[in-house]
Amino acid sequence: MNHILIKKRSIFEYQKTERYFVQIAEGFEELAVKELEALGARNIKPGFRGIHFSADRATLYGINYNARLVTRVLAPLVSFECLNRDDLYRAGSGIDWPAFFSVRNTFGIFANVSGNINIKHSKFAALCLKDAVADFFRKK
Repeated sequence: MNHILIKKRSIFEYQKTERYFVQIAEGFEELAVKELEALGARNIKPGFRGIHFSADRATLYGINYNARLVTRVLAPLVSFECLNRDDLYRAGSGIDWPAFFSVRNTFGIFANVSGNINIKHSKFAALCLKDAVADFFRKK
């Protein structure tokens, strides 16, 4: 008898909202907003070191392919209130990491922090999240 394993597919924030974030170099905010508008992005809002925007899949692909001023397009997996290290670890532990890579793969985490009085250092935030990911796989 053949058994079919159907993996439950996680739905992440960007899939529900079509909201994304592009990183840009400081000083290019105004030009990058104009570029995103020209490429079809909607609901454009500048943020810390980047720009939040909405886009359907075709527009997102066009931005990835044609944008000259953005350095990276990020798709948010989850949003949560992060008051301290425990909140960050708990949220990181709750993500379906096997949807992205297996225990056999290596991974790297890069973080940016701003405006959090309890997590002030980006490398500390990255280390906390790395611990959550490693512990997630270790428990599995």
